[in-house]
Amino acid sequence: MITQLQEKHQLSILTLICIIAVVGVLPFVAIRYLDGNFIAVAINISVLLGIIALVVYAHCSSKVQIASAITAVLINGGVILITVINGIDSFL
Repeated sequence: MITQLQEKHQLSILTLICIIAVVGVLPFVAIRYLDGNFIAVAINISVLLGIIALVVYAHCSSKVQIASAITAVLINGGVILITVINGIDSFL
């Protein structure tokens, strides 16, 4: 796996961005769970699982560009859904 990341820069960038996204979203899952906002928790967990699944897919299939495009759409869709549910203050 390490040699695969060294050989393919796009794959390593995708992996790094997804690790940062997962670490960045996890606190919001806990905060929204404690607030009782279970719809937002479900959306955040779905986005996290989708990101993880797409990184695994990119590692296994070497189709990094497709996984990157779907990841971008998934993250942006999650941000839009959370903003619609929680209001513009959650976006800012």
